[in-house]
Amino acid sequence: PVYGGNPPSIGEGYVFDGWDKELSKLDVPDVYYYTAKYITEEDAALERLLCFTAVGSSASVWYENFNGNSPEVLYSTDNGKTWSVLEENTLVELQNAGDKVYIKGNNPDGFSHERAISRFMMTGQIAASGSLMSLIDGEGLAKKIPNSNCFDSLFIRCGSLVQAPELTATELTRECYREMFRYCSNLREAPQLPATTV
Repeated sequence: PVYGGNPPSIGEGYVFDGWDKELSKLDVPDVYYYTAKYITEEDAALERLLCFTAVGSSASVWYENFNGNSPEVLYSTDNGKTWSVLEENTLVELQNAGDKVYIKGNNPDGFSHERAISRFMMTGQIAASGSLMSLIDGEGLAKKIPNSNCFDSLFIRCGSLVQAPELTATELTRECYREMFRYCSNLREAPQLPATTV
């Protein structure tokens, strides 16, 4: 069943976070009862950011640049309270299962460019979540990928990646996702692709 109306608002400081999956059927044929879920605006903003979560112990994340690429990359290990510059080849250690690192950047002209690319590397088992677009606008709100090859090879050879992040852009460019998940041998499910314009 699909809800056809607008989600109700419960006031300032909260945003709609989807419908409860347990639907109750009413007496009227084909009519169901939905329960709305909400989270704080602060939590919603954090959930939009690219996040790497350790599935087991002793995981780590870092990134590499090739052919002169140098994007801005910031990271937070305290749920977005403080942010630091993540330098190339600097490991972020995720010692325990459930440890998280949030990643964002301000790269309005693109994260990678043609053959000048940057890619993430990992050890252990890591689940990615949030939007890749937080690498572009720092918030995960942008809907248009700004350039060709923007996320080319972003996770190539990441055998540690067990869950893909969200691909929330609705307007794509040439080869923007080229080989992004190539050789991700433990990635079993592809992310949804809501893009309507290529």
